[in-house]
Amino acid sequence: MMSLNDVGSWFRDLLARRNALAELNDVGPEVEHIAHDVGLTASELRTIASRGAQALLLEDRMRLLGLDRQEVARKGIDVVRDMERLCAMCDERRQCIRDLAADDHSDRWKSYCRNAQTLEALQRESEVCSAQ
Repeated sequence: MMSLNDVGSWFRDLLARRNALAELNDVGPEVEHIAHDVGLTASELRTIASRGAQALLLEDRMRLLGLDRQEVARKGIDVVRDMERLCAMCDERRQCIRDLAADDHSDRWKSYCRNAQTLEALQRESEVCSAQ
């Protein structure tokens, strides 16, 4: 059952997404340039704006796996940017939220996460560096 706080957070996120979409629609054809500047298509940019802070789930997943986002970004900012894009475009948000909320250390997330292979590789790399 959702708490009143959860409902409030959901509603604030909904309003923020609507505002983000409205702002993108207000810039008209300029949205193509904005999207290009950040390495996306206009369609991807609109989808990401409509989904709000979904990429924050990636940070939670990384933390659960013992990965530091800033450390990964120092090694390769493009890797983080690509993972954020994939996360933001993902349709498995609810399942991911449930797994993260349960602090689920099972491998279930690997069956739906578009970033599973990259995250596993980063985790292996981190373990190798820690062992040295």
